[in-house]
Order: sequence, then structure tokens, then C-alpha cells
Amino acid sequence: RRDARNPRQRTRMMSAWARRALGGALVAGLGGALSTAPSARTASAPSAVRFGVVADVQYADCEDGYNFKRTTVRKFRGALAMLERAVDFWNAEEGLACVVNLGDVIDGRCSKAGMSERCLGHVTAVLDRCGPRVVSLIGNHELYNFGREALHAALGTKGPEGVEYYSLRFPGPPTRLVVLDPYQVSVMSDAPGAREAALAKLREHNPNDVEADGDWFKGLPATHRNFVPYNGALGADQLAWLDAELAVADRLGERAVLLTHTPLHPGACEGTTMALDHEEALAVVRRHPCVVAVLAGHDHSGGYHRDRGVHHVTLQSPLNRGAEGDCYGLVEVGQDALRLRGPELRHLLHPKLAAEHAGRGDEALACVELPFTEGAVGADAAAGRRQAQRGVSESGRAAAGGQPVGGSRSDAETGGASAAA
Repeated sequence: RRDARNPRQRTRMMSAWARRALGGALVAGLGGALSTAPSARTASAPSAVRFGVVADVQYADCEDGYNFKRTTVRKFRGALAMLERAVDFWNAEEGLACVVNLGDVIDGRCSKAGMSERCLGHVTAVLDRCGPRVVSLIGNHELYNFGREALHAALGTKGPEGVEYYSLRFPGPPTRLVVLDPYQVSVMSDAPGAREAALAKLREHNPNDVEADGDWFKGLPATHRNFVPYNGALGADQLAWLDAELAVADRLGERAVLLTHTPLHPGACEGTTMALDHEEALAVVRRHPCVVAVLAGHDHSGGYHRDRGVHHVTLQSPLNRGAEGDCYGLVEVGQDALRLRGPELRHLLHPKLAAEHAGRGDEALACVELPFTEGAVGADAAAGRRQAQRGVSESGRAAAGGQPVGGSRSDAETGGASAAA
């Protein structure tokens, strides 16, 4: 039905990955059928890689409700109105590489009310207005409503090798966006053995009945409060891929920004929303100086922590403020810092982080700058060697409209070779 209504939706359904990889430009590697010459505007590399961000829209066509603790009002319809304004904001910006949706675009109650398809259709109709391509991650609430194949058909959640973790590479300064799936192993998984593995991990650390409604946190120490069924794990395969992917980024002198629905550091949330294997994930992150930031959602209040030079930033949810809020913005990955911009970053970032950067008075907080440490960008010292390694073929790919170069699981195995989809 959506196919017949909206040709842009039909394009997304026909080739979600191609839409994301092309992003309005035509990149070499499609069998020679399509090509483009670099324009004057793209002849030189941009000073920063810029992309839009939003997390946890969790739209439902229902009246306002409350969170599980009944301490915070959730503005379900207002969140979609905010997303409408977010798209207008992103479309007014020039040079955005993409818009990143960090997951949970609809709420779990949509499934219970039998309105999953309708509500997801409302969200995709808004996202389809985006000029930049949309990179959508999977959150737990999507999985309460749909299987993975249906989510990929609607949102383009899979990379070129058919899984929900992959990377996108951009020139100037060389940047790798690493899309992660912290629900590869979860109680919502339909992959063989994944649900059983998740239940085993939960039961190892949580004596409560995690398959029944109730107080999952009863008796849990602070260090175990993430072992609840609304969290999942990356799993051994994804962690091994991430380690290899970041090793390539180290060698190429890239800045790596990790994108994940669930936070990876307990200091970047309230301690109940990290991935089940966040400690293993952090061990991987800490081995690689290329990593400059981890962007996450899931904890609707937001969070921030700096761990060994890496900025762990958790974004607030549009549910908190509804139509009156501005829980969206954009990220700039520059030479020396990560900059977050938006109409009002007090609505998007954790209050503590926002307060540290806000001026006096009632002026909106429109920019927050998070500097890189020398270690996080130390690979830049090898710029000359990197250029020699990448050679003419890399330069040619970077000239193709300033678009992402590659973005596949095979990047790590091929030393960063592009797999232009």
C-alpha cells in the first residue's frame, strides 16, 4: 500500500542500502551503468563530516503516557511532530553526509494496539522527506513490533552483507561511521540460538524471572542493573568484526564514530541501559586510538562520559518534550573536535553536559564542542604514509561526489577496500 502511495517510499523499499550508499549522488562501482563527474563544489575535501542525529522518537498514535517508573510523561504524538521539525532543520543544512536515526522510531505499545504498520508508516513518511539519506539503527522497540526483514524493508537497516552492523567512510577529514547492532544477541532475536544465549547471559547475572513481567531489578547490585531483557548484546562475531574494522581505521588515520542504540559505557547513562556485553565492547574501543566518540540513545534522559579521550554521548528522547521540544541536531567531526549543533541542545544533551557549555541568560545553546585528545587522533601523524598506502584509487573514490567510500564488513579483511553498493 505504501508502494502505491509514495514513489520515494517505493525507492526505499526497492533498494534501501543503495539509497543509503548513494545519498543523492552516483558513486563508481555500480557496474558502470551510472557515473558522475566531480563538481567544483566537491573538488576539495570538506573541513568536517557533518550528519544529523535523533534517537528514540518512539512514536505511537495514542495519548500521552508514562515511563515504567511513572516518573516521566511520554508524549507519543508530540514526538512525531518534533521529528517533522527535525527534518526541516536537516533539510535547511547544506552538506550533510546523512541523518542518523539511533533506533526506537516507534513504541512497543503499537504492537499491543495492533497499529505497528500504521505508526511505522507515519514515521517513514516523515523520514522520506529528508534530503540527506537516512541511516537507521535497530532498537528494542522496533523489535517489539517487527522482525528484522520487515524492518530492513521499511528502514534499510542492513549493510551490504546482510547484517545490521557495517561502516560508512567519508573523506575530509577521513571519518568512519561504524553502525552497531547491540541486539544481535537478545531475547527479541529470531536467529538460531541467539535468544537462548541472551537468556543464559541474563540469568547468569540476574536471579529474577526475566521472562515474566515484574521487578527485574530486585536485589541487583549497581554493576548488574543492565542485565534486563530490554537490553541485548553485540555478540562475539560483531565484536571481532569491530576490532578488525577499527584496526583498519587506525592504520588509515581515520576518525571513528561508533553509532549504537544502547550506550557502551555505564557513565554515559543511568546504569541500566548498557549493552549486555558493554565491558567487552569497551575493551575493543580502548585498543584503538581512532575512536573519538560513541553516540547512543536508549536512555531517554541522555548521558555523557569521557573515557580515555573517547566522548560517550547519549541523546535525550523526543518523548520527553513532545511537539514543544528540540531533541535533535547535527554532529560535526572536525580535525580537532566533535561539535554538536542544534536549535536547543539543552533538549538533546544530558543536562550536566549542556550546563557545562551554556552561557548565562536564556539564549539557546546552539553548539557544544568536545575536543579530541592527542591519542584519539594520533594516527594523523602518519598522514603521509597513509596517502601512500591508499594511493590513486582512494583519491579517485574520494572525488566521487564526496560520498562515503565503502561501508561493508569486508573492509577489515581487505584493508579498507571499498565495496560501493
